[in-house]
Amino acid sequence: TAHAAMRTNTVGFVVAWQVVAAPFIGALKLQKRAPHARAPIVVHEGSYKDATVLVYSPGVVDGKSLVGTDAAFLTAYLAAEDGLDLFVNAGTCGGFAKRGGTVGDVYCCDEFKHHDRRVPIPGYDAMCVGHRRATPAPGLVSKLGLKTGLCTTGNSFRNPFCLLITYGRLQKSWPVTLKPRKNSCC
Repeated sequence: TAHAAMRTNTVGFVVAWQVVAAPFIGALKLQKRAPHARAPIVVHEGSYKDATVLVYSPGVVDGKSLVGTDAAFLTAYLAAEDGLDLFVNAGTCGGFAKRGGTVGDVYCCDEFKHHDRRVPIPGYDAMCVGHRRATPAPGLVSKLGLKTGLCTTGNSFRNPFCLLITYGRLQKSWPVTLKPRKNSCC
């Protein structure tokens, strides 16, 4: 049976911090949607060529960006309700220069790991530091010439200095001006 070519009409990008997505949002002239009814997520929408583009971020509460796996999951869950044809996790996803990653690389994840969920109960400790294989997508990898690799996530920053060097100018206080650098110290 021949498969009809599937067209990608709606692309969603999930980012951890809205400030990191700001240059992308500005370049595509995306417009902010009305506040979400069920969560503080922020959604920007517009178009590029013939596709609808949506950028989702977890939002801000009490002046602080919502970060971590809970906020990321809720944002992704609510984004999925928009019926996306393609879902992109835009961020470092654990990609580091010392492992060959550079700004602008696009990866198709072949495995996922989550860490720093400390539950020191036998049996739960292994479950809470998880490792899952991704659904293989060799056709996508081949057709788009993507790198493959691990996507890792957690709820803490192990090295805040590295975070600042990677994403922006080192300043004495937040907020920092976030500008990705070509080479990461991580």
